[in-house]
Amino acid sequence: MDFLTAKQAAEKWGITPNRVTILCNGGKIPGAVHMGKQWMIPNSTEKPVDGRTRKAKNNAGEECFRFPLYINFNDNSFSPPLSEEEKALRTAQIDFFGCDFEKAKKEFDVLCKNSENRYVRMSSLFFMCITSAAYNAEINFLYYFNQLNSELAKDFPNKNEMGLLRPWMNGIFGMYKSASEYLNYDVETEFHSSVYYFRAYLSFFKFIPEDVSDYSEAHFEVFELLCRKMEEDKYFFEAQMLHYMLFVSYMMTGSERLMLHHLKQIIAIAYEHGLLYAAADLAPYYPDAYKVVLSEYPKDFAERLKRSGAHIYNNFAVFNKKYNTSNLYTNLGRNDYLIILYVSQKYSNKKIAEAINHSERTVANMLSNIYATFGVKNKQELLKLINEEL
Repeated sequence: MDFLTAKQAAEKWGITPNRVTILCNGGKIPGAVHMGKQWMIPNSTEKPVDGRTRKAKNNAGEECFRFPLYINFNDNSFSPPLSEEEKALRTAQIDFFGCDFEKAKKEFDVLCKNSENRYVRMSSLFFMCITSAAYNAEINFLYYFNQLNSELAKDFPNKNEMGLLRPWMNGIFGMYKSASEYLNYDVETEFHSSVYYFRAYLSFFKFIPEDVSDYSEAHFEVFELLCRKMEEDKYFFEAQMLHYMLFVSYMMTGSERLMLHHLKQIIAIAYEHGLLYAAADLAPYYPDAYKVVLSEYPKDFAERLKRSGAHIYNNFAVFNKKYNTSNLYTNLGRNDYLIILYVSQKYSNKKIAEAINHSERTVANMLSNIYATFGVKNKQELLKLINEEL
């Protein structure tokens, strides 16, 4: 991917470099990355609409904050009503959790590049990270993850709530302790009750005992009650996630009856509401239990669930195992992500050093850390890995 400086982008778009910098600082240019002392803009990025014009102001509408999870089956519960961009995000989220990853990827990508709503754009960046993992595309993951981190580093209204994207991502990648560290965020405004259920789901991570022998049925009684409450209020997505965690927990306690009960609930929600992801994710690991439960469902649904499970296992799970996702969070710094982007453009160490305002020796040390993380020996092998994924 080629990048332009603010000056080059200004010449391309017919505006001043100062205006480009203002747009970058305001998060109005998708894909813009702050490198060293300057902004770098993807060459493919289109000139943003000038929000100062009367036409733009009339079309933009109010940037309403909501928690970035829109999978709710009662549209009337959203107040004010969802904007067109929010509806598009909701559709993409439902497609993703329906395991239609290819369709969802295209929908999220459009919103990442074109949305004027900060919250919609950040939510789309988050899902592009997860979709990249679902396709075992670690370089794409790093690209979108870097953009999301850049957005979260800025000051903006409701930053704490948007920060919940990070523990959600950590939970998806099995980093439960890291996820629980984010639960001290204060909710600053009432916007939609799904955030409260989502935070309740995340709180489960705090109750996971360090020692498997400490697990007990009584330990999870409050979450059993919460599951029923979520379903009564028609928050099926949050309920399904909590059923998933309880299924895994009872598996560790050896409580087969309760384990099977929660598996049935997970699959029932998948069938009734099209939320296949959680059910498909477990399918490759528990074939015997699935065979029993799926015997009660139509054959085409059972086959679709198994196919989706195989896709997740063969890509998403391999992504975690091969590239050690926890290393991507803990061992790579912000500049490391930028270096990977520069390497993909075949920058020399000298050119990278100039871009991030460090010495060539520091860049060489950073590259050594990146090589170790991805299991490669040199820049040529890293380039080969990058070219395979882009």
